[in-house]
Amino acid sequence: LVSEVFAPDSGSFIGSLTSIAADFFSRAYAIAVGMVLATYFLVCRRYLTTVSRKLSAALLPEKFRLAAFAVVKRIYYFFVEYFSYRLFSGVAIALLVFLLFLPFRIEYGIIVAGVVFVANFIPVFGPIVATIVCTLLIALFSPMWKAIVALIILAGLQILASLFIEPFCLRKKLRPGPGIVVTSVIVCYALFGFGGVIFAVPLFSSIDVAYREIQTRLLVRRNLPMNNSYYLNLEELPVDSPPSSDTVEEEPVPQ
Repeated sequence: LVSEVFAPDSGSFIGSLTSIAADFFSRAYAIAVGMVLATYFLVCRRYLTTVSRKLSAALLPEKFRLAAFAVVKRIYYFFVEYFSYRLFSGVAIALLVFLLFLPFRIEYGIIVAGVVFVANFIPVFGPIVATIVCTLLIALFSPMWKAIVALIILAGLQILASLFIEPFCLRKKLRPGPGIVVTSVIVCYALFGFGGVIFAVPLFSSIDVAYREIQTRLLVRRNLPMNNSYYLNLEELPVDSPPSSDTVEEEPVPQ
């Protein structure tokens, strides 16, 4: 921002401010349109479900239609569950931050609560960055002891939410390991920008669900076992006949 406004080769000051304002309003317009469309999809989800089922019944074969509908239904529930948790947990953490700041008379409680709410939608990096930025903001304009108290409150709430609340509110598929989360966030940011960061975890879970569904159906079609221990001990892939039942115990096929 500073380089665009004050750099010698950036043109006039008014022109730089105009370009920055245009970029800001274009992003705000895109976010507003996305929120309107999301609200419409939620309100009219029964109608949209009916239309999509009619279209799939008319165009797709029966086996592929049933499999595709099962995958899409799981993905839909994943997105709804993930963003419902992020929304309610963000509101709860922001409200607790604001209330816990009041006894210590820490300034900028509303601003910090808003930053914490927005950062809650960014996995891994969001809470860390929000804690650091808010602590520095308080340290610049308030006594140091208030910054230390704010750091303890913010870090404590984030640790409490990630270690004790999230495991009970989100299923395991929506809580992948830290390495997978960081990798998916980086990849989605490189491909889709900031919006990709927000959708990184449910998008990865959706891809994983689709992959496992296809894998399960192909293995069942070939009458092959699905337990991981069989394939770990396998020296060469089977071609025609599956292993005997007395050597490998097959797991039940998920419905």
